Amino acid sequence: DKKVVHEVAAGMRSRDRGIKLMAIEVLGWMKYKPALKQLHREFKRTKSKWDKDEDMFAELLQAIGRHGDKSSVKVLMESPFKALTMATGRARIFGLANIRDKSALEQVLKGTQMAGDNPPRSWRQMGDKRFLREFQIALTILTGEDKGNDLEAWRQWYRKNKKTYKVPEARPEIPDWMRKAWEEFWNEPYYGI
Repeated sequence: DKKVVHEVAAGMRSRDRGIKLMAIEVLGWMKYKPALKQLHREFKRTKSKWDKDEDMFAELLQAIGRHGDKSSVKVLMESPFKALTMATGRARIFGLANIRDKSALEQVLKGTQMAGDNPPRSWRQMGDKRFLREFQIALTILTGEDKGNDLEAWRQWYRKNKKTYKVPEARPEIPDWMRKAWEEFWNEPYYGI
């Protein structure tokens, strides 16, 4: 009911941080357009405060992405480097991967280009590029292909297939390690939803 959504959304304006976080989480689980609309509104309303509370911002991005709605593609890609952390980057990438639409795939690929092939040393963890694992999982989920962590191979695949490719409605079979990472992030099963 819209009235319930508005009552829950009022919690996002509370002074109590716990209430704000809970309101965002609840709206994320409500697969209902008015709930997503409230999350988009909160995203715009708090734009200037994104870097003040990383956990809150990551929770908001995850709640938006959980809806898997095409209208969230633009929101998830707005100012992607502002308040960028591992948590917010993962939430944006996995949020896009949860949207079964070609526009989401294009934005994930665009994200790989923005991340670059040679990030600064401070962005590396144990020799890997930042978000490389997340990009691989997202691209595999959106395409059903697995080009590994070679971002240029993914870009070449897309250049070759972009005119005819359509993101399938159902999620594809993926390796167990990807499924586990996905389920850990979303706290729900990969298959059967």
